[in-house]
Amino acid sequence: MIPIPKGFYYVGGTKTSGVVISDDSRDEGVYEGIENVPSGADDAYNADGTIAEDKLTIKGNQFVWIPCEVNEYKKIDFGMSNTNVLEKWTNSAELQQIYKYGGFYVGRFEAGTSKVTLNTSGVKWDGPSAGDNGWGNPNFVPSKVTGTITEKPGEIPYYHADYQTAQYMSSNMYTSNQYVYSGLTTGTMWDMIMKFISTTSDYSDLKSTNWGNYYDVALTGLKGRFLAVNTNGAIKTIAKATTKSAGNANWGVLTTASTEIVKKKNIYDLAGNLWEWTQEACWYTNATERYMLRGGGINGTYASNPVCYRGYGSEGYRNSHRFSPCTFHKVV
Repeated sequence: MIPIPKGFYYVGGTKTSGVVISDDSRDEGVYEGIENVPSGADDAYNADGTIAEDKLTIKGNQFVWIPCEVNEYKKIDFGMSNTNVLEKWTNSAELQQIYKYGGFYVGRFEAGTSKVTLNTSGVKWDGPSAGDNGWGNPNFVPSKVTGTITEKPGEIPYYHADYQTAQYMSSNMYTSNQYVYSGLTTGTMWDMIMKFISTTSDYSDLKSTNWGNYYDVALTGLKGRFLAVNTNGAIKTIAKATTKSAGNANWGVLTTASTEIVKKKNIYDLAGNLWEWTQEACWYTNATERYMLRGGGINGTYASNPVCYRGYGSEGYRNSHRFSPCTFHKVV
């Protein structure tokens, strides 16, 4: 039996395909028993790629159940790690939660917001001489963060968040709910998500597939907006997403759930788009502390930075190879 926290409601999906829940009572049973649960955006997109909230078929923030038993809850070596870092061991407190519930919830989308006003200087790529390697967004820094993050389709990902901001925003999403707690996904949780979505015994599908939003992956049927686009050297601001051409520099950070192609086990954008911060620290070769990054991003290729790859960044790292990562978080 899958536990559903008080204040959350079953939307659809199965234990095998990924059970989806929401924090809005209007979403209860909307896709009951349906394995492949839509994002909820469906026909809610406006002509400019923004979302008409009244047309959303799923109104609340969404999460997916990751089943795992305590005897299997451990880090997995996928053979895709930066050799300069050593990730810390699993926190024993996590094991207690897994033993009690038999799994955990993860955000269905990259953490985002629709409430930030973006201007031209905040979304375009100005070249490597610009601040933070050209992807500077002054809105997404600790001193200017307001409101809460969302787990909804069609949102602007927090594409310029350092570790401190990611940690703060994810842990403060549900401070008023006494039945759940939220935070950054840990490295072990990420590995359990990888195990859940993989369909091969050797995890080879996590390394060879090209289903994420990477520089060299073609995506079609896109909805929503590009947040930053560089097409053969020409700068574009926010525009409605059309088709992304592989290798042609027609690329950018996508709004959440821009295409069904990037969905696995009812979770969107695990691979590519933005790197994800994870909770624990790691030790770098010179004994300085860093924090782990997972999932790859648009600056890289799917072969070199697949969804299971382990990267790293310092606490104040905000220009993760042209942009900074957003967060995933858990609800237990």
